[in-house]
Amino acid sequence: MLLNALASLGHKGIKTLRTFGRAGLMLFNALVGKPKFRKTCASAGAPAL
Repeated sequence: MLLNALASLGHKGIKTLRTFGRAGLMLFNALVGKPKFRKTCASAGAPAL
């Protein structure tokens, strides 16, 4: 059932969900206060997850 829902979204829908998921994760980490996660990503120069 989950695969059918993902298939109906198409590529653009999946990319949108992934973007909102990343933004939500970053917001959650900022609110909860996990500086270790932010420091490792920023210092390594890697794109944010």
